Amino acid sequence: MENWIFVLSNYAPNPHALPPLFVGVLVILLGIDVLFRQRGSKVSKIFIALCSAVGILQITYWGILSAFYPAIAMIWISIHNLILAFIPSLFYLFTLTITKQFEKYRSKVWICFLLSTLFFTLFVNTELFAQGLYMYSWGYHLKVGPSIFLFIAFYLALLTTCLWFLWKDYKESPSQTHKRRMRTFFIVLCVASLSSINYLASFGLPVYPFGYVFIFIALILAARGIWLYRIVDITPTFAAKHIITSISDILLVVDDRGIIRIVNQAANDFFGNGKKNLIGLPLDEINSDFISSETMDSLFQSKKPFDYEVELMTATGKAILSVSTSVLLDETEESLAIVCIAKNITDKKRMKAALQENEELLRRAQKMEAVGRLAGGIAHDFNNIVTPIMGYTDLALSKVDKSDPLYGQLEHVKMAAEKAASITNQLLTFSKHHVVAPQILNLNKTISEMDNLLRRIIGKDIEMVTLFAKDIWFVKIDTVQLEQVIINLAVNARDAMPDGGKFVLETSNVELNFDQVHVNRRVDEGKYVMIAISDTGHGMNKETQAKIFEPFFTTKDKSKGTGLGLATSYGIIEKAGGHILVYSELNHGTTMKILLPSVEGEAENIAKRGPLPPMPRGTETVLLVEDEPLVHSMVCAVLREQGYTVIEMQNGSEALHFFKKDKREKIDLVFTDVIMPQMGGKELADEIHKKCPEMKILFTSGYTDGAIFHHGIVDPDINFIPKPFSPIRLALKVREVLDKE
Repeated sequence: MENWIFVLSNYAPNPHALPPLFVGVLVILLGIDVLFRQRGSKVSKIFIALCSAVGILQITYWGILSAFYPAIAMIWISIHNLILAFIPSLFYLFTLTITKQFEKYRSKVWICFLLSTLFFTLFVNTELFAQGLYMYSWGYHLKVGPSIFLFIAFYLALLTTCLWFLWKDYKESPSQTHKRRMRTFFIVLCVASLSSINYLASFGLPVYPFGYVFIFIALILAARGIWLYRIVDITPTFAAKHIITSISDILLVVDDRGIIRIVNQAANDFFGNGKKNLIGLPLDEINSDFISSETMDSLFQSKKPFDYEVELMTATGKAILSVSTSVLLDETEESLAIVCIAKNITDKKRMKAALQENEELLRRAQKMEAVGRLAGGIAHDFNNIVTPIMGYTDLALSKVDKSDPLYGQLEHVKMAAEKAASITNQLLTFSKHHVVAPQILNLNKTISEMDNLLRRIIGKDIEMVTLFAKDIWFVKIDTVQLEQVIINLAVNARDAMPDGGKFVLETSNVELNFDQVHVNRRVDEGKYVMIAISDTGHGMNKETQAKIFEPFFTTKDKSKGTGLGLATSYGIIEKAGGHILVYSELNHGTTMKILLPSVEGEAENIAKRGPLPPMPRGTETVLLVEDEPLVHSMVCAVLREQGYTVIEMQNGSEALHFFKKDKREKIDLVFTDVIMPQMGGKELADEIHKKCPEMKILFTSGYTDGAIFHHGIVDPDINFIPKPFSPIRLALKVREVLDKE
């Protein structure tokens, strides 16, 4: 026999020795894994020392149990005792490190290691601990002496201290991750301590040393805790390396010669242009606009941070960067390099610009809505004034001979009333309270029918050109309102060319895709029919273009314009689901593009205007419900003059009360205003139809706030006459409703 533990002939195959060998190797491998995972941090170095000690301790059991000779077993026992003496101190050092208590208890750590050295000396060199060997069925085992109890006391004291530190850190930590980490190590230490069951055989008890089972369980728990929660010692070097690699912003470190010394992946992706690495390249070669040489010189001299924004052209287009710079100094406070951290704020700038544009549009819309409500309210009241003026004037004209000078004066009153009614209609159109009758139109045909009218409007000194697209799509809009828009734009074009010029009116089919809509966010994708109205006049600057659709804004003399033309046109087109776009430059003319959504269907035939027929008469009974006295009296006068019997009511409640008093057989028609106090016209009609479903109702209003309107459109099944109306139109409408089956 050779007293050498590496001679294979000194060992006998023993299956009882393999499990501790296997567990010991796994414990050492775990320590190595943590060392590499934590990149050689302080904690990982202490952890691998602890794992190595525990692993070698388990491997010594293989040597003791497999030894063929007692002398070989005693050599392994000496190694075992050496490792065993230092394991409690290593546990204590590891616990203080992960609980951040090492500096506070540094002196106690040295005392523990001195005690471990003392115990090792006693174990190896005296028989106070190792008094011989027991021979069991599974192999040799150490026979201990009385000094073992001193070591047990030392071991229990450090074990209790370690558990107390872990428990205290667990209770006081605010971090849930750290709490789980401390709880894991607390359990691992408790389970690993159960491996002391191996030493029962050292007191003569024939218990197989299966402590490796508890070491194996502790190994699994420790591995899970480490891989889930890590044991990391964050050093400046570790943190700096990870910040450089993980930061999403662009990071460049440039020396005093303009050479790139440090670069992260974000900078490489932004400036790389296919290059794998930018380190060592001059910054000017990558992008000369990123930071100027003057800025670099100023930074090196001042040594103060500096922030700026820069716009660069890259392979993918224009980019805007927000750059923060600082100067890297050496130990002597001399400037070494410039650290640049840049954030790409291109999308942020675009979103901010879009937000500002949307806020401006919202403010304009709110302003238009407020003015529109005011205009609508004024127009509603004004209609009730204009209606009786027009009515009584027509009645007076019918009684005065045309040769009478009074006839001409009454004609002027009528003309003034009609002009007032026209302005009122503009106000209602602008406020989106005008009653409309949209129809499917062929724009080429509609505009062609306006040709003579438009030529008279623009005058002979302006050349007029019309360009119509073939196979034009259909649109749906109120014909009268569309004509009003075109006339308004033609008048503006004429006024912009006082010395003559060219007026072009063009139609075309356009289909807007996402990219085109993205440029002008107010327009949706889809198919449109475009009317482009161009002139060669003096044009407009940006400030004027921003205000032209505002109500009462005008660049003309007060005697020539009300400032409602374009505002009204804007309201008409928007109400039809379309858009008006303006393109203009000073001294280069103006183009107004009207986009109307295309619709399916066939164009409707529009009845041509002609002279009105004579006023029809009747003998039926009409229940008149109107709260405005002037309108009320005028309607009564007109209807009675045409032979009708009129029952007068001032509001809906009064009319309903009268109707319920068994007077139904006397009434042939109910003529009611839509908007009245106490009870509106629609509510009155509903109540009447409950009692008499066949009763005929004729509504009137100059304002589209009411239950019979839907987006300003009257239901086709509802009889309606808009205010202001003339006596002949009133008589015709009443006769039409009464004659309707």
